[in-house]
Amino acid sequence: MLSDIRMVKPTNKKMYIIIMEQIIDWIKHNEIKPGDKLPNENELIEKLNVSRPSVREALCGLEILGIIYRKPGKGIFVNKDLHTYNIEKAVINRFETEFTPSEIFEVRKIIEPEIAYLAAERANTKELKNIERIQQKMEESIKEKKLKMLFKYNEAFHLEIAKATKNPIFYKIIEDILVNKQDKIWSKISIEFYKDKSYSLKYLTNHKKLYFAIRNHEPDLAKRLMFNNLNESEKDFLLDEKP
Repeated sequence: MLSDIRMVKPTNKKMYIIIMEQIIDWIKHNEIKPGDKLPNENELIEKLNVSRPSVREALCGLEILGIIYRKPGKGIFVNKDLHTYNIEKAVINRFETEFTPSEIFEVRKIIEPEIAYLAAERANTKELKNIERIQQKMEESIKEKKLKMLFKYNEAFHLEIAKATKNPIFYKIIEDILVNKQDKIWSKISIEFYKDKSYSLKYLTNHKKLYFAIRNHEPDLAKRLMFNNLNESEKDFLLDEKP
């Protein structure tokens, strides 16, 4: 099935956009119809010689465009007849302006552990109460299955920690990453994972541990927990094998 799909060659474009284009071309030049099953992530990774995060981001982009859809536990399927439905290159290239989940995690893992360290040193009573209140709102959102609210409270949790550093530049950086630059691929991957209650509960537990480290003014522990939380989230979002 994959005998004629080409190995990806590096260009100036982001890798996941190159993969999107190659999958679209492959669908177009083969007898692939709506409802037909596509290769899974592992097959695409091996044949294209690319990383799992790039493949996952590419598939997410194709899903956003409505070209593919997923059936949990069954696989990835073609949604549109690309022989009659024309995908303009400009539509795909608009993804070039987005920050990918890989890029976001790379920056966050450098910046946010230091933010957590400073918050644990500097947070006052009011800020600690705000962090605790937001963490409790996250817990309520999970119980009530309000995924979009959980997503928003997660953002607020990290913003409140940045505010506790007393350095407005840190707050602005995190705001830009989590709010102002909230792009489609990041949002879609995040929401999909929060749908799984086991992930939501795990992240809630991690957030509680981080809150207690900040509340108890343990900067080294807060720094380590923040890094571990982000690293674990990146692994869950982009690196773990999915059925």
